Amino acid sequence: MQQHPQKYILNPTIDRVFTSWEKVIKELGLTEYVELSAYGRGGKLYIKASHPAVKQEVLYKKKQIIKEINSHIGKRIIREIIFE
Repeated sequence: MQQHPQKYILNPTIDRVFTSWEKVIKELGLTEYVELSAYGRGGKLYIKASHPAVKQEVLYKKKQIIKEINSHIGKRIIREIIFE
């Protein structure tokens, strides 16, 4: 008997967070340099930057990024961006 791979269903909110993150980062031209590694309780996004200069740019645009992600989602979910 052949087994089918198990499907993992993300919480729809988490799925929207990741999708919105990708859209916003793409609009800023940072797709190749920044990676979203996790979404945590309390509206925290944990990210990795490939270079200190990119980290500084994200820190500079942090409020804008949070605002745009929340706008894509349709409610205020993201409250903080944390670098790993």
